[in-house]
Amino acid sequence: MNARSQGSSLRDLVRQGYIGPFWCEGQEILRRIFVTVRDRRWGEVPPTNFEYAIDEPAGIATFNARHTSDEVDFEWRGTLKISENGQELRFSFEGKALRDMEVCRVGLVVLHPVESMVDANLAVHSPQGNHRFTVPRLISPQPLVNGLPQGMTEPFSDLVIERPDFGKLELRFAGDLFELEDQRNWGDASFKTYCTPLRLGFPRKVEAGASILHSLEAVFVPAQTRVRPSPPKKAGRTRFPMIKRESPLLDVSKPDDMTSLRSVLASPSPTKAELRVELGTGLDFPLDLVALLSRYNERIERLLICGPGTSLPPPQAIQRLRQKLESSGSLNFPLVAATRGYFVELNRGGKFEAPVTGVGFPLTATVHGDDPETITENVAALVDIAETARHLTGVSEIVISPLALYHPRAANESRFPKVLVRPWLAATLVHAALAGVTSITLAADLLEALDSGGVALMASLLECAGLDVEPVHLPLPAGMHALTFVSKGSEPARMLVANLNSEAASLTLDKRDVRVPPYGVMWIEPAR
Repeated sequence: MNARSQGSSLRDLVRQGYIGPFWCEGQEILRRIFVTVRDRRWGEVPPTNFEYAIDEPAGIATFNARHTSDEVDFEWRGTLKISENGQELRFSFEGKALRDMEVCRVGLVVLHPVESMVDANLAVHSPQGNHRFTVPRLISPQPLVNGLPQGMTEPFSDLVIERPDFGKLELRFAGDLFELEDQRNWGDASFKTYCTPLRLGFPRKVEAGASILHSLEAVFVPAQTRVRPSPPKKAGRTRFPMIKRESPLLDVSKPDDMTSLRSVLASPSPTKAELRVELGTGLDFPLDLVALLSRYNERIERLLICGPGTSLPPPQAIQRLRQKLESSGSLNFPLVAATRGYFVELNRGGKFEAPVTGVGFPLTATVHGDDPETITENVAALVDIAETARHLTGVSEIVISPLALYHPRAANESRFPKVLVRPWLAATLVHAALAGVTSITLAADLLEALDSGGVALMASLLECAGLDVEPVHLPLPAGMHALTFVSKGSEPARMLVANLNSEAASLTLDKRDVRVPPYGVMWIEPAR
């Protein structure tokens, strides 16, 4: 179970702060193994020191790492050993808290690729017994019980992943109980096995001198046949989304923000406004709100209605607002139920039923990391998010608000690789269009990060709103993302391509080889 089957070495598995991806028989088996430290506010504390040594002939790597911040100080030593045939591995570490800490999580984490998990049969061994289930294509919910998030599974020590075309992967954990979650809920294209079970509560205290020892043993048996069931049909023709700038959230329970709302609506700008307001937990809202929305309804593109904190708005409050607007005869704009939290706030285990035309939520690729690999892996997750959102709500309109480099905005200097901003944005818009996303609102941090080439790209993409698009019916190299703008009248079809690789990549189009530069974005016209 290693990358050597892909023509590389054990040394290629070790990255700064993590290990992976692991391949065997041409398949990605595990995406990543790492030790995490999350402070009491869930902030990831990456290793400030990460050293390793590799014995390639023996298939062994050893690690020394330390995670330090104003709130945590944790050091650990670990060992990774991979068998000669690549089908077995063992990772273990021993760590120590060097100060009293409050953490939400500290310990071993394993990431699984979506491709190996969807439709797989899972078996877990837990203190509550043995459990089996099949992983669905739609994103698995994360319900809240007594205010605490739950995993997809009961806390376990053993996990078995099996699918006829994939094979059988047995994972045995020690040192704690683990859970599994579907990270597509946060915009990540992976599943995660983590400790300690969230249902036990967080943050928790770790005293100075406390030792933590975790280990993983994995055994993989490749499938005898590699015939994969027919994948879901690719999206048909859709439309390219509208692109807008982020607007401020107006808490309409505050008089000052009512004044701001009046100022926005009364401005002489010819451009319609996309408004975001917070209704709060109650059913009452300022009467001035209805009066303002009624008076200036021709100035409103859509109204995004948020709930308190990161949660969704109460359906009853939306119903009450809709009734007031309808009775005034001024509901000439769509109502969208939105959350300032991630998509997971829509996916808490039940359907969200409210009289709205759409749902909205933020999206970023950096919830769980901002290294280049994480950012590039996550762009395709939006397709599954949109499909699941429509399944949960029954509405067709999907609004991404905002699309951000970081959400919430990073307090410190951005570590988002500048070279990735433009191709990541283009690739994300490709998948948003193919997923039928209606509108995307760009966060300030994203707009500020665009270089001159990115500004020019944005200008061309703004002109594409509402144009018909369809998937590219060609095999694309890994890391390349593309869609076709359908020909219209005398205008020929053209293709938008984004290459998220650090090396040039090629595709064959109209019997010609088109080369896309590293981290490049291209418009490709058909051959004449």
